[in-house]
Amino acid sequence: MTLLRTALLSAGLAVAGYASAVWLTHDFQVWTDEGARRLDVALQPLAVPPVVV
Repeated sequence: MTLLRTALLSAGLAVAGYASAVWLTHDFQVWTDEGARRLDVALQPLAVPPVVV
């Protein structure tokens, strides 16, 4: 019984660690806060107003 409980807890912790890594890195696309900001800008660019020259 103790072995089963330990195995289930270990598997649960491994899944929780993987899920948190996926969430923190935006599906493993970025590793830094600056990278996350750049990814957000690339996915949803801001419209630039027209400039008359």
